[in-house]
Amino acid sequence: MLNIILLAQSAIAISGLCLAYEKWRRKSRISLPPGPKPLPIVGNVLDLPPKGLPEARHWESHHEKYGPITSITAMGQTIVVLHDRNLAVELLDKGGAKNSSRPWLEFGWRMCGFGQFTIGQPYGDTLRLHRKLILQHIGSKQAVALTQSLLEREVGRTLVRMLEFPDNLFKNVEIQGAAIILKLTYGYDINTKIDDPLLFVVRRRLDRLGAAVMPGGWLVDAFPILRHIPAWCPGAGFKQTAIGWNREVLEAVNIPFQFVKRQLGDNSCQPSADTTYSTFTLVVAKAHEEIDRVIGPNRLPTFADQDQLPYIDGIIKEAYRWQSVVPQGLAHSSDEDQVFQGYFIPKGAAVIANTFAYTRDTRVYHDPEAFLPERYMAPYNELDPKEYVFGLGRVEIDPILEVQPGIVAHPKEYPYRLTPRSEAHALLIRSNLPAGVKDGQDHLLLKKYDLNPDR
Repeated sequence: MLNIILLAQSAIAISGLCLAYEKWRRKSRISLPPGPKPLPIVGNVLDLPPKGLPEARHWESHHEKYGPITSITAMGQTIVVLHDRNLAVELLDKGGAKNSSRPWLEFGWRMCGFGQFTIGQPYGDTLRLHRKLILQHIGSKQAVALTQSLLEREVGRTLVRMLEFPDNLFKNVEIQGAAIILKLTYGYDINTKIDDPLLFVVRRRLDRLGAAVMPGGWLVDAFPILRHIPAWCPGAGFKQTAIGWNREVLEAVNIPFQFVKRQLGDNSCQPSADTTYSTFTLVVAKAHEEIDRVIGPNRLPTFADQDQLPYIDGIIKEAYRWQSVVPQGLAHSSDEDQVFQGYFIPKGAAVIANTFAYTRDTRVYHDPEAFLPERYMAPYNELDPKEYVFGLGRVEIDPILEVQPGIVAHPKEYPYRLTPRSEAHALLIRSNLPAGVKDGQDHLLLKKYDLNPDR
C-alpha cells in the first residue's frame, strides 16, 4: 500500500515537473512584443518617457518603429503598449477578466497613498463597491438631468469671467472644471477671485498622481524592499518625496471629507451635482452660423438644444479626438500569463492603451492632424471618439498646440485674443447669469473649520 502511495506521489510530482517544463519551454519559444533592445540588468530604463515629453507622444515613436503592439522591460517591469484601438478592445475589453487590475506600484499606491483611491484599486470587491457607489450618484438619467442646471450655471459664470478677465483663458477653463467637480463631489462652491484652497488641493493632487504612478518610473517599484532602507542612505531621496506626497494625499482626502462632515453637523450642507467640462474655445464661422440659426440672438444654448446643433456637437467630439484629455490613462495589469497576437504577455505586465495613436489612425480618420468637426456627419460618419477617449469646414490652429505631460492633458499657454462677437453678445452673457449667483464663500468655512491645506 505504501509503495502505491509513493508511486502515485512520484507520478504527480513528475507530471508537475513536466507541466512546469512545458510552460517554461512554451514561454521560451514565444517572445514579448517587439521593442528597443534592453541593456543588461536595468533593461529599457532609458526607453521610458523622458521628463517634459508627453508620455503618449513618446510611445508613438515606438509605434512607428515597431508596430501596433510594443513592449519594454525596465527594472524587471514589463510594459506592453497597445497602439491599435481594435487590439486594445480585444485585450482590455473582451479580455477584461484577465486584464482588469492595476499594476502594483510600491511608490505610488503604497508609499504615496494613492492606492486608497478608486483608480488604484485592484479588480475585486472593493473596486466593485466603489463603482456601485459612483453609479448610484451619477449613473442614472435622472441624476444627469439634475446636474444640467449646474453645468449651465458654471458655463455662464465662466463666460462672465472671460469677459472680465480675457487674458486668463487657461485659468478660467481650469476653474470651471474644478468648480463642477468639487460641487458634484462635495457640494463645495469655489471662490474665483482668490486662489481657492480646495482648488489648490485638487490641482496638486493631480500633479503628484501623474508623477507617482508612471510604470517603471521609480526604482522601488521594481525592488519593493528598498522602502525599508533608512531615509539617510544615498539614493533614498524617494522616501522623503513619498512622505511629503503622502501628507498631501491625506489632505486631499481629509479636507473635503471633513468639510462635508462639518456641514452636515451644522445642517448647512449644500447638494452636489455632476460631471467635468473640458473643451477648446474654437471660434468658427460655421459654428456662429449654426448657433445664430438655431438659438437666435436673445439667449444662450442649453442642453435642450443639443440635438439641433450637429456642428457644435462635432466640435466637441473633435476636441475629444484631436487632443484627447486622457491620452493614455492609467495602466492595466495582466493578471496571468497569456499569449496575445502571437506574443507573450507575462503576469504582472503593465498594459497601456495609447489613446493618442487611435486618434491619429488614418484607417479611421481622414487627415487626422486636421481639426474637422464635420468628420462626424454625412458623408464621412467617422468613429465617435467618445467610444474610446475616456477608458477604453476645417479649423486652422496656429500655433500648433503643445501639451504638458501627465495623466490628464493640459495645453501649454499660447498667444490668443479673446473678445465677444459684439456688445449685444456681451450683454447677453452678463444678463444670462441667474440672479444671486455669486462667487462661493466655502473657503471661509474651511478657515472656520481649521481645514486649510499646507502650502
